Amino acid sequence: MKTKLLICSLFIILFLSSLVYAGQDKWKLYTTEETSKGFIYEYYYDPENVTKPSKTILRLWQMFKKRDQRNNLLRKGISFDEFDCVRKTITKMENIVTFENGELTYTYLEPGGKQTIKPKSPNGKLFNILCKPKKKKVRTKIRRH
Repeated sequence: MKTKLLICSLFIILFLSSLVYAGQDKWKLYTTEETSKGFIYEYYYDPENVTKPSKTILRLWQMFKKRDQRNNLLRKGISFDEFDCVRKTITKMENIVTFENGELTYTYLEPGGKQTIKPKSPNGKLFNILCKPKKKKVRTKIRRH
């Protein structure tokens, strides 16, 4: 039984880690941040696979990359998140893979609690992209005399 669990776990880890590298061109950069220590964070999402289980809920994959001042990749992570466009919250459904210097450092598949989205945070910027109301076309009536 333990052997089956170990094999299944390894398969899941290998499969999910391949998601980080496969389809690099599908990721869309939506913001970057530089810390006071000079680290640069790049934030991406996968616009092709955004799902909408209800009118106000969106689910999607996000990825971040942490680079140093010389543009060396230090860390990379991927998560599956749920945005609530009405309540302005995010729930981390899965934080799957984080790499440090090219090596797997941790994997966990447990959902996190709901967090309020801060407007100026990376998630706040993505919220504005995903949840902004669609502009309705305004029709003007032409009066005929």
